[in-house]
Amino acid sequence: MLQQNAPEPSAAATAKITVVRNSPDDVQQRQVLVYLDGRQVGELLFGDSLALPVSPGHHELRVDNTWNHKDLHLEVNADDDLQFLTKSTSGNSRNFFW
Repeated sequence: MLQQNAPEPSAAATAKITVVRNSPDDVQQRQVLVYLDGRQVGELLFGDSLALPVSPGHHELRVDNTWNHKDLHLEVNADDDLQFLTKSTSGNSRNFFW
């Protein structure tokens, strides 16, 4: 499993968002691109995870497997450790985030 880390956090980063792609329901095809606040911060293949240090406040998390994307709008508090599971499935885009 490849574990990616986002670019160096700012001094104000006191929380973390982690995106994991390891669901047994995943079709294990296509990469999933991960965006935070409109900026691409990583790419997940099956079995990968990505840890993103963030500052408290509003953030937008997007996952995109190049044919479908989903956005989450988040309010992050100091010391939050938020974890999300993403998966690429055939024909059921509503299950992109869990």
